[in-house]
Amino acid sequence: MGCSKILKLIDKYCVNDFLTGLNIEYDDIRVRVWVMWRESFSSFRQIYSHVQHEKRKRNIMLHLDTYKRSMIGYSIRGFTRLF
Repeated sequence: MGCSKILKLIDKYCVNDFLTGLNIEYDDIRVRVWVMWRESFSSFRQIYSHVQHEKRKRNIMLHLDTYKRSMIGYSIRGFTRLF
């Protein structure tokens, strides 16, 4: 068995271990990444980067949603101007 095959096996193991270790709240990301990984045989670095990107995007959307709710509450209290 050559070095490239061994490295691919190690990479596969790392991807598998990483995806199975994700929290339950990231199930939707896990499924999408599994499909992407099976179709394109992405490396561990690409998989990890994709999950981190999705995590950041989710956090930004969560903060935007919280901000919008606070601004709605602010406008309901008598102030009609939103910043």
